[in-house]
Amino acid sequence: MWTSLPDALRKLTPRHQLRNPVMFVVWVGSALVTMLAIADLASTSRRSRGDRSAVTGGTTVLSDRIVVRITSKPGETFVDRMIALVEGAARQKTPNEIALTILLSTLTIIFLLAVLALQPMAGYSGALQSVVVLTALLVCLIPTTIGTLLSAIGIAGMDRLVQRNVLAESGRAVEAAGDVDTLLLDKTGTITYGNRQGTELIPLGSSDVQALAEAARLSSLADETPEGRSIVTLCAERYGLSTHATQPGNMVDLDSDPTKLIDIVEIGKQLLITRGALTTFSIANDLAKYFAILPAMFVAIHPQLDALNIMRLATPTSAILSAVIFNALIIVALIPLALRGVRYHPTTAASLLRRNLLIYGLGGIVTPFIGIWLIDLLIRLIPGIG
Repeated sequence: MWTSLPDALRKLTPRHQLRNPVMFVVWVGSALVTMLAIADLASTSRRSRGDRSAVTGGTTVLSDRIVVRITSKPGETFVDRMIALVEGAARQKTPNEIALTILLSTLTIIFLLAVLALQPMAGYSGALQSVVVLTALLVCLIPTTIGTLLSAIGIAGMDRLVQRNVLAESGRAVEAAGDVDTLLLDKTGTITYGNRQGTELIPLGSSDVQALAEAARLSSLADETPEGRSIVTLCAERYGLSTHATQPGNMVDLDSDPTKLIDIVEIGKQLLITRGALTTFSIANDLAKYFAILPAMFVAIHPQLDALNIMRLATPTSAILSAVIFNALIIVALIPLALRGVRYHPTTAASLLRRNLLIYGLGGIVTPFIGIWLIDLLIRLIPGIG
């Protein structure tokens, strides 16, 4: 029986499938493989030692023979981490997520204190409010909309990477890509082919040869030329550095296509823009709830507040109920947008801010007025409420 422990070697022949849920790298040889277990992708490519060496459980060898080395334990691959993220496992929050969490927590505390302070003032005026009304007000005021959609936005960003055959180990990786402003791609243009071999590393000055070997190995891991592979071999045999799979620390491109960096950066920026747009919408739509609930709570003792009832809601009961129903429905309505993402166009920050304020800021103000008014038209038909 084959072991699934890290560093174990396996020889694969045609029509052989890797069934263990672990990560492998090609150690010896080259073969044509297909990976059917990754998001239903029937991607066929050639894998060999070097840059295009990563294979996963579920890979089937179509031709030739290779020897692969296990690089992870079962349950500790990036696929398992992505599944754990989807299932709500604990993970480290990104800086932008931390900032947004602080903002939402601050707003929640402010609205909670405001609602708690409202009851003593209502009692002084002779219009004590029920717990149900105060709870409805709190639920409508706190930013529940964006708080509910944050996970969907992050998972959708990772899913868009999977559609491009790129696997991210966490939402932090996708978001970090969105912070990239300048992307440099190097192409030397060399077309000659030689078979030069590295034979010795010579440090300059007081440099340490072991540090030089580590740097040389890291710089040659992605180099599939004979020179690059010889340097990796030299560092392993003479300086005791074991080789490992070449992949970024938080993403794996199954096609090893450097041009995908542009797509990754675009997806990261789309994730950040989507989060910002929905945050703007979530905070803006609270304005309509003020005009729906606050006049309904105090219009009996302060008739002047009826002027704020610009939606002309039927009764205080229907106004509060309509606002609560809208607050629940708008979350469901925004889930498709959170999953699809806001369309990203390269533009300036000022232009992007104007677009967000116009579409999602103004839209977040107007939509609740229309939605609450339409719901109230239906609620008022219920006997005892309208």
